[in-house]
Amino acid sequence: MKDFEETFYGGNGWNLNELADFGLMEVISDISGIEYEIRNCVRGSYAISGDTVEDLKGDLLNLAERLQEIAEQL
Repeated sequence: MKDFEETFYGGNGWNLNELADFGLMEVISDISGIEYEIRNCVRGSYAISGDTVEDLKGDLLNLAERLQEIAEQL
């Protein structure tokens, strides 16, 4: 039986399905969406929950919590 850590490896890369099961790919997608909005969109129109710095701050803190939870599970 593979040990826990080995389940995250896929050949020379990463096991995308395993990482997705932990929610990592969703968080990365959400981060990418925020980056896209900051670079290309009207504030609050794409991935950030509103159009103020407080909204951005809240979303970033939420992402940080989600990443922390995932990291602790790995």
